[in-house]
Amino acid sequence: MFDLNALKKDDYLYAAEQLNKAGEQAKKLGLKVAYHNHFWEFRDLGNNTTGEEVMLAFTEPDLVDFELDLFWAEKAGKNPIALFEKFPNRFKLWHVKDMDKTKSNPIEWPKDGKLPIEQ
Repeated sequence: MFDLNALKKDDYLYAAEQLNKAGEQAKKLGLKVAYHNHFWEFRDLGNNTTGEEVMLAFTEPDLVDFELDLFWAEKAGKNPIALFEKFPNRFKLWHVKDMDKTKSNPIEWPKDGKLPIEQ
């Protein structure tokens, strides 16, 4: 079984390397690679660094875009707006779904939950 909690910085560096390679191949075909996060990329790897931040830092913007899943970022305790501000122009795509943290199944339609979708 794959243990997401066992992922280390080196694993995310390897992922960034592979994304860059895939991005090079895609570019030859007129395509672009994009990475979509879930919650585990936002786990603290130490020194206030996350896997998402490692991949953002070590992928080439002309080869790799990122899709920020607003739900998973919020679920992981991150502020999506702060991520957009910290990494300008890296999130070319957004997966918009909302949440209501008071429910056992927190997924909500956009604007029915708690995320500041209007912002």
